[in-house]
Amino acid sequence: MLKIKLFKILFIFILSSIFKNMQSMQDQETLNRDLFSSDIEIVKKALASGANINAQDEHGYTPIINASCNGNITVVKFLIEAGADLTITSNSKWTVLMHNIYSQRENSELELAKLLINSSCSINAMSKDNVTALNQAVAYHRNDLVELLINARSNVYTKTHYNQTTLEHAIDCWNHKATELIQTRIKQLEEEFIHAAQEGETKVLIDLIEQGVDINAQGEFNITALIRAAQGSKKDPDQAKRKLDIVKILLQHKANTSLTDNIIRYSALQWAKECDNKEAVNLLENHKQN
Repeated sequence: MLKIKLFKILFIFILSSIFKNMQSMQDQETLNRDLFSSDIEIVKKALASGANINAQDEHGYTPIINASCNGNITVVKFLIEAGADLTITSNSKWTVLMHNIYSQRENSELELAKLLINSSCSINAMSKDNVTALNQAVAYHRNDLVELLINARSNVYTKTHYNQTTLEHAIDCWNHKATELIQTRIKQLEEEFIHAAQEGETKVLIDLIEQGVDINAQGEFNITALIRAAQGSKKDPDQAKRKLDIVKILLQHKANTSLTDNIIRYSALQWAKECDNKEAVNLLENHKQN
């Protein structure tokens, strides 16, 4: 008799667990399906019933990826506020932002892209095919998005699986406006790079090198970052030390020591001598010998 009672209790428990799992799966299906509608209340109800906000389907799509594909800014905003993970990518390694740009490439609302960027969705993530959100915007001639991504400091130096830079990609896509925007951004970054060398801003300089800036970029009067760093600083000893460190960094990254300005035609070594920067002179002369 006791065995029968225990069996009944166990049977009821198993049925209850199965029902709960079936209900949870139903709630998840309801959530994924209704992300393609604008009924925020249905989405709220599905989450309140236990649907997983970050669950992935067979394609790796999460609820927020689905909502983003549909351009549903109301639902996307709600899911972000509810704690949706924007770092999760689909099976192709596409981010929420990439899926939004692709699915809504002809008429996507700029506000949704802004929302995702401002919510810290990665703008420099790369898919399995080395595609970035910026590459997509360029290819679809969505130059409003190109401008938005560039202003958000999207990396313009990344290369596609065809080994094309973003600039080359824009030219290849016959996207003249994007080409212009990217060229302007590259020029700005090169100016930042040379200014960082001049001011001894080591962290800024290293960050730009890691992004892919041209080490030998020439700014006003054809002055390079190496020339600016080699000029040193007599008034500020700390800055002088930082600029010397920058000379070392630039030499390690194979900066061209033979480039000259177009005023008096001085190289970095000649400028170091002119400014009586003995330590920089030693570094540059030893580098020349090696």
